[in-house]
Amino acid sequence: MRIIQIKGIVKDGEVKAKVPQEFSEGEVNIVIVAENEPDELEKMGQIAKNKGYNSKEKILELIKEVKLEMLEKKTNTTYFLIFLDIWENILSLLPSEEEEIEDSKEEILADLKQSILDGKRGKTFPIEELWEGIES
Repeated sequence: MRIIQIKGIVKDGEVKAKVPQEFSEGEVNIVIVAENEPDELEKMGQIAKNKGYNSKEKILELIKEVKLEMLEKKTNTTYFLIFLDIWENILSLLPSEEEEIEDSKEEILADLKQSILDGKRGKTFPIEELWEGIES
């Protein structure tokens, strides 16, 4: 497997990019990083801000309210509650808006490439080890 970074052009819903000539013809996996396009998380964040959920703390409050409401109704919602727990944990680990993320886009792309390579090579960890040291 070979991972490269190239620039391409998006036009009418199609991507056009030139790859080195030594590449074999055939299907490839493409990861698109469009700097001027908001991602789904940014879109959801904007919707949340428009509805008054403009901080991590307010979103965590909403998650807790939804969980309590679901538990009070006693419906079969185990999977959704687990989903909310996961999001609650993820949000609590994110930096607040005052904190700056110091990684550059190049560092993030390099980390992503390395993670893909590690996964393909079987360099993974059991899920139990990934949760060690993370408090709920």
